[in-house]
Amino acid sequence: MKKLFLVSLFLALAFNAQASTVNFEDNDVDVLQPGTFASGELTFTTTSGVALTSTSNPGSFNGTNALITGFGNGNGGSFSFKETNSSTFSLGSLDAGTTWGSDDFGGTGSVVLTGHQLGGGTLTKTLILGFSYSTYIFDWMNLLSVDVSENSNFGFVAFDNIDVVADTNGINPVPIPAAVWLFTPAIVSLIGIGKRKQIKTLVS
Repeated sequence: MKKLFLVSLFLALAFNAQASTVNFEDNDVDVLQPGTFASGELTFTTTSGVALTSTSNPGSFNGTNALITGFGNGNGGSFSFKETNSSTFSLGSLDAGTTWGSDDFGGTGSVVLTGHQLGGGTLTKTLILGFSYSTYIFDWMNLLSVDVSENSNFGFVAFDNIDVVADTNGINPVPIPAAVWLFTPAIVSLIGIGKRKQIKTLVS
């Protein structure tokens, strides 16, 4: 039983070893001009500049750094992100909500995320945003990049806690097999346990 527990634990660790949360806490620049910047394992490209700040914002604010970009009102604000090492990745979830200027529109708005997959596939999701953070679940896999653009005219949006899983072995059609070698010993152990039980039964 103890060995089975250890094998199960090993398998769980193998599938979660590459997961990370990009929360912008490693960024200490308040305002960035249009261009690219890195945070965690992701590289972001913005057409209009963004703010990376923990300043108390109206609406969506959790006391930590967030990526804040303008949508509507002529602010533009589209941006994209990908793995810094250009590998494929999975997007699990992210937090988003409206902030400055959006209270003029009732504090609500929407943005569209478009995921570009290896092989040419495309995934799309529209986020309906409120005047406080909400967590949005994606479970998108096999991504090369994700674009974020406005879907309605409103003020600024805050993004935080982007959960991603990278394929650290380079571009691969499916992220999970990159960790196969990690749980191979666990499978071998299971086979060994089964054989030992079979031998014990024969001896008895």
